[in-house]
Amino acid sequence: MKKFLILSSCIVCSLLLLSGVQAQQLRIPSRFFRLHSTWYEKISANPSINPRSQEIMNYLNSFTASLSKTYSSFSHPIFYAQSDTPIVTVTGVGPAAIALGWNKVPIPDEARPAGYGLSGYHDGHLIVISADRKYAWEMYQANRISGTQWTAAILRKWDLENSDGLSTPYDFLGAVRLCPAPLLHGLVTYEEMQRGYIDHAMAVTAHTQANPYWAPYPGEKSVGGSDQVRPDSGIVACMRIQLDPSVNIDSLNLSPGGKAVAKALQEYGMIVTDGASKSDFDIYFESMDFRPDGVRWGGQLPDLSNIPKDKLRIVDSPLPPFTGHESEYNPTRVSAKQQIDLIEWNPFDIVRTRGTVPAGTMGTVLGRPVMAGGIEWWFVEFDPAAGHDHTWVLASQLMMVSGKPYNAQIPNPPSSLVVEVSGGVGGVGSP
Repeated sequence: MKKFLILSSCIVCSLLLLSGVQAQQLRIPSRFFRLHSTWYEKISANPSINPRSQEIMNYLNSFTASLSKTYSSFSHPIFYAQSDTPIVTVTGVGPAAIALGWNKVPIPDEARPAGYGLSGYHDGHLIVISADRKYAWEMYQANRISGTQWTAAILRKWDLENSDGLSTPYDFLGAVRLCPAPLLHGLVTYEEMQRGYIDHAMAVTAHTQANPYWAPYPGEKSVGGSDQVRPDSGIVACMRIQLDPSVNIDSLNLSPGGKAVAKALQEYGMIVTDGASKSDFDIYFESMDFRPDGVRWGGQLPDLSNIPKDKLRIVDSPLPPFTGHESEYNPTRVSAKQQIDLIEWNPFDIVRTRGTVPAGTMGTVLGRPVMAGGIEWWFVEFDPAAGHDHTWVLASQLMMVSGKPYNAQIPNPPSSLVVEVSGGVGGVGSP
């Protein structure tokens, strides 16, 4: 009898363990992207502090009551597809998303965008993760018309297994937020609050600078600011904010969840990903208003008001370890062998020219070569001193001077494309 009880207990424990593993496989607590990136990199003991940190933070703190959180209509819900989830064709998205097949999405029937059914304007964000957990689709202004009909203003697909989720300067394929980073980067999940620690930089929304600017690393892209007029002393998207490590977290009268956030703020910081009104300075927590298992935040949401704003500072984002980021250390330099047309946007759509680059102009290769219409194209940023910027260039028009092509993760071009350049170079075809 005792042996039977022991055996029964072992079976029950095994079943519980198995169900726990299966449950864990259904939801991923934090590291959605398998490749390491600066979002998972701890800030060094002696980081490089932005020279305008004090000025910018004083400006931000002058109208922001305290650090807070957003977790409902303006946050991001995550839904997980199963092997039998039907594929939905999402309409209303851009031509690049259609050409790349991103608009074919396995959307669970229970999925709803943030703010669904509520009046007033909402971002309507939605995240869907594939059944094998290898891909994620993110949408802006998503709308569920029916279980088989969805629309979205912007749709982006991410490779969770072979990408670090960092946008690069040549990536004109759309972003669903101001800082061109996935919604999954920096999102605090329910599971993280349950386990009691956060092992990545967090995403935060703030009253960003008014004028368009080139976002700093890890954004590295031209972005627009807020639509509200004010001095350009405001913070800009993609800046990283850290809580001074000298602050004693135990003295701040925080809940266990609040301490987890404060510790993450000291170790990883938070990256500004979206613009907001003056009153908003909010870290993104997963939106769970429509989570199908019925779990809600409840008492798990921490009060962050006791985190001292005057101890926040702007630091440079640390570069990840030297793995697959050769261009940051040894960029490929090229020279124009002849006069080159500056191509508007990218070869994923019909393109136009906007001037020329003189022969002999130096530039840096920002993307690995792509084949389109039987022609090899490189994406090059010509030296700012020459008065030019980035463009797609025929490989035959370039002479390599140093380095090697940037080994970055970029999507394959669509099955067909049209390239129009002055002089008649280009064509239609399959890569």
